[in-house]
Amino acid sequence: MESKANNLLVGSFVIIFVIGLVGFIFWLEDLRSMDDDVFYKVYFEESVAGLSRSASVKYRGVHIGIVESIRINPKNNEEIALLLKVKKEAPVKTDSVAVLKFHGLTGLAFIELEGGSKASPRLTSQAGEIPTIESSPSTFGKLNDSLPDIALNLLEALNRINTLLSNENLSNYNALIENAVDITASIKSYEGELETLLANGIIMEEKAIISLDKTADAADEISQAAQAFNNSLQRGDYNLKAMAAPTLEQADALLDRLYALSAQLEMTLSDIQKSPRDLLFKQTSPRPGPGEATEYE
Repeated sequence: MESKANNLLVGSFVIIFVIGLVGFIFWLEDLRSMDDDVFYKVYFEESVAGLSRSASVKYRGVHIGIVESIRINPKNNEEIALLLKVKKEAPVKTDSVAVLKFHGLTGLAFIELEGGSKASPRLTSQAGEIPTIESSPSTFGKLNDSLPDIALNLLEALNRINTLLSNENLSNYNALIENAVDITASIKSYEGELETLLANGIIMEEKAIISLDKTADAADEISQAAQAFNNSLQRGDYNLKAMAAPTLEQADALLDRLYALSAQLEMTLSDIQKSPRDLLFKQTSPRPGPGEATEYE
């Protein structure tokens, strides 16, 4: 009886020892993993439906951690606060952003870290606070935000189409088409006249070209004649003095007459200057006949 009790005690001790050892090993593993992981906060203003705890955190498609917790931000109920546990060696930079993404058609959500240029410093804790990664709207979130604007633009486009296709405008379109048909028929009825007009235009163009050619030829002949006359003058073929003598005589006679007229005009102006009223009131006395004496004699 005592041996059975001892065996039971020893067995219980062994079981408890094994369980404690396993728990101690797991505790050490968790402690070691905590030393290898870094925690970051992320705040989303959009819905995180489909995202669950232990969801994957990726950097350009590479798994670097998990979502440790999801809760509503106690300081701002319009935000969802996430706690990410990320591998210590993951390149989380100050310009990194967290984006909510989905696995294909399955709809399983995960967190994708984007950005993080090579020159940017690592995102580290300040004063013992958990660092915060900036968030960026997901493609679905952007689409959801733009849906109201898209709907308004679509509604405006439909209203314009309805206005464009109103009964009044359709009547105007029909009238416009009928007018176009009438104009086309009218133009077709003048097809022969148009062809004749075009043919006459071509003939007139040909005649104009011929006239221009003749004008050019005449200009060339005049230029040649002028050149020949200039050459003759230089050679002394013409006696300009003898040719111009009659003309000079006529010019001298004309100058003499001009001088006489100028002298008479001078005398008249002098008389008018001495007695301007004579220009209006002076009457010309008739000349006395033969044998008659003047009034003043």
